[in-house]
Amino acid sequence: MDRAELKGLLRDWGAVAFITLVVAVTWNIVTAPASTGLAPKLELDRLGRGTWSLHDNGKADAYVVNFWATWCGPCKTEIPELNAFAAAHPDVAVIGVSVDEQLQTTRLEAAARQLGI
Repeated sequence: MDRAELKGLLRDWGAVAFITLVVAVTWNIVTAPASTGLAPKLELDRLGRGTWSLHDNGKADAYVVNFWATWCGPCKTEIPELNAFAAAHPDVAVIGVSVDEQLQTTRLEAAARQLGI
């Protein structure tokens, strides 16, 4: 392969790469969901004491939603940090959502109390 052929190949593949990039960026822009400025609907069971809805009860300026589990070591480590953040930022609601499946309510409540949630 001589130098002219190599230059032609590089030019052609460069054009293909550029066109692919333009199509990918355009696709991402066109298919991106429109933001309404509202958080998605979020309804949570309050350990047998009814439900809590973000849109019905949401009065904070911002929210931090933390998904945690009783068996999750990193979750247990970050909970004190989230509690400190919540205390330092009263305008931000920190909401904990347990992802434990089939755990008795009393055991979940005990774990939450023990972790300071």
